Amino acid sequence: MKNFIIFFLIIFICQAGSRTFAEEKNNNEKALGQHFYLLEDNNKFGVKDKRDNVIIPAQFDDIKYFQKNEFIVTLNGKKGVCNTNGNCPYSIIFKNIIPVNSNYLIFQVSDDNYYLINLKQDTAPAIRRAEYISDEWEYYMNSFYIPAKNNGKFGIIKYNASENKSENAIPYIYDEILSAYKNDGNLYYIAKKNNKLGIININKAEEQTEFIYEEITQLGFNSAYLKLNRNGKYGLFDLKTGMHTAAKFEDIRIGKLKTGNFGENIEVMYDGKWHYIKKGKIAGRIAANAGTNVAMGIVAIVGAPIVIPYILIWEFYCNHI
Repeated sequence: MKNFIIFFLIIFICQAGSRTFAEEKNNNEKALGQHFYLLEDNNKFGVKDKRDNVIIPAQFDDIKYFQKNEFIVTLNGKKGVCNTNGNCPYSIIFKNIIPVNSNYLIFQVSDDNYYLINLKQDTAPAIRRAEYISDEWEYYMNSFYIPAKNNGKFGIIKYNASENKSENAIPYIYDEILSAYKNDGNLYYIAKKNNKLGIININKAEEQTEFIYEEITQLGFNSAYLKLNRNGKYGLFDLKTGMHTAAKFEDIRIGKLKTGNFGENIEVMYDGKWHYIKKGKIAGRIAANAGTNVAMGIVAIVGAPIVIPYILIWEFYCNHI
């Protein structure tokens, strides 16, 4: 029996060593998608399959996987799109090509000449020209909303993919267009104008707040609220309703108590004390041990044997909502 176990262990070790060697071989090759590998020859690059068959000869300065059987290639400082059939549906003439997703590519012709291609309808560019097109777009109400730059200023383009038509949704008057936030059918963008931040309402195609803030951040992961910072004081913006408070609080945080309406789960510090708010106004002070009391109340219901797990779950929930 002992000899059988030793023999089995030797076979297992040999097989494990064989697998490790094979994995090591694959790991030394750069994968391009799921079915291809990088082919390198004399500082030129191409594509081969898993059986080492040459799919695209090593003739490019760089090559990156795009989708299916297509690759973004670089040759003599220019970029294009070539496929495993030996064709280049987009010639190698562009300064840069930025993949957005499987249906769209941003092409940079020169320093201030960009356009967007809808790969399903490539007879004409989706957006004909801009000084810059951001890939930080949002799909909303059957259209794409895309930050772009023209004449040195940023605006937002509305692009209807089904009709392959675009129009200006927000005028080119901003220094920057930053993050987008969606909630309950509303779409907002944070933008910068005259070196101050504010919020644009895409539903109404207008500015939702004044442009007076130094910083605007989301209040916790996936929260429905934004935190507005002005001169070291804080206000609150509700993504569901568009309501916002003046920047008058010393701090704002996600709380542990359900307080209803505007400010649900939101606590604000005012005059050095934490309070909860309703409809943007202070509605009551929070006791220092309020969170502990709530947690212990739940533990009392579930019983002593599972006190510690429920405390941990409750604390995790409170700190991550």
